[in-house]
Amino acid sequence: GDLVARFGGDEFTVILAGTGSDGALQVANDICESVRKCRLPHKSNAKGVVTTSVGCASMTPKLGEDAASLIDLADQALYSAKRAGRDMAFCSNGSGGS
Repeated sequence: GDLVARFGGDEFTVILAGTGSDGALQVANDICESVRKCRLPHKSNAKGVVTTSVGCASMTPKLGEDAASLIDLADQALYSAKRAGRDMAFCSNGSGGS
């Protein structure tokens, strides 16, 4: 079971059970493209439309490990996407997308 849920004020999480970093990055890029295609007006964005930045992380759970480490990896990837110019996906393994 995959799951999409609101995680914060303007943050969402997409949990893709059994999906590695390549698959997660593909889904993230698809999300960015889908938001872009909506062409929702956003005057304070340089592009004039709503865009999204996505951070991906993938891990195989280990006994005694909690979700915080996965969340930290995803958060770091999100901020990498934002630093790289926004409107893109970035994976915790260092790969990025459009």
